[in-house]
Amino acid sequence: MENENKSKAKITFSAVIAAASIIVAIIALIPAFLSLNEEKSELYYSYKAKHYETPEGIDDKLFDDFFTKNNIPRHRLSVQFKNGGNALTKEIKLSVKTPGQIVRYVCTPSKKDNPIWVELPDDKELGFSSGISNIVEKIKNLSPNRLLVFGIAYEGSSNDNPQIEIFGDGIEAKYISYISAVPKWNRYRVFYLPGYILSGGLALTLIWIVGSVILSNKEYRKLFVSVIVSIGNSFIGSIPLAGYLYSTLKEEIKKTEQKHSQ
Repeated sequence: MENENKSKAKITFSAVIAAASIIVAIIALIPAFLSLNEEKSELYYSYKAKHYETPEGIDDKLFDDFFTKNNIPRHRLSVQFKNGGNALTKEIKLSVKTPGQIVRYVCTPSKKDNPIWVELPDDKELGFSSGISNIVEKIKNLSPNRLLVFGIAYEGSSNDNPQIEIFGDGIEAKYISYISAVPKWNRYRVFYLPGYILSGGLALTLIWIVGSVILSNKEYRKLFVSVIVSIGNSFIGSIPLAGYLYSTLKEEIKKTEQKHSQ
């Protein structure tokens, strides 16, 4: 009678886990279905900062004069944008604060190229004595899966990276180390979370059921112990610390086996 009650309790617990997983997955599916055909922009960006430092053995002033005479700023910042969504990013607001004077900034492609997939601000040549260290620009109607590069050249004595803030349609853009790693748009990805929840719940249910069957049957327990022992002898015994932990675990398994056999 006692074993029958334990069996019923195990079955009930398994059923509760499975039912809870299904319920949570269904709840998560509701917003997923509602947003299935939603048009949404997702703005990503990455940036690279480059600094030209004076080579060893070269006079700092001569090096600076060379860059100034040739109209070459010693610091450059490249900000890359990509719309990873399935709709236009209607407005991008870009704020850059540099630790020096901004000499020029340009877009690639530029406004002169007249790209049909984005509306760009004018490129600006400010000069080495601009006195400007902070710019705010707007870019409009960036089409999905298009790459845009915003380049800034500035002059200053500090190698600190500029401060960058970017918002797309009022939402802060997502930073990514490499712009090429922007995930491709997939409308069905809204079902990933419900799928993970359901799969995890069913996996836990299966593990619980299998564990219950093993612990409730003497022959299965012996087989389980022999498998663990075989795996441990093959892969774990050669590592000192793992071997010690394995030996401790094996002793606990034996104690459990003896307890169940009584």
